[in-house]
Amino acid sequence: MDMKELITKIWEDARHDFLEFTAEDDHKCCPVCKEFDGMIFRDDDPDIPQLPLHPNCRCTLQLTNRRK
Repeated sequence: MDMKELITKIWEDARHDFLEFTAEDDHKCCPVCKEFDGMIFRDDDPDIPQLPLHPNCRCTLQLTNRRK
């Protein structure tokens, strides 16, 4: 990645919020939710999971300062 691409990426990332998928870490957590746990999504990501994923889903999407 050249310097121009790097600067463009940093600038683009700075314009967006990032969300962290958090699943409850217990015996009730389903395999789908466990797979997403800890994943970071940019707020405009078309693949961001739409909560709730299933009935009785306890997962959340929280703002984070971490990046992908």
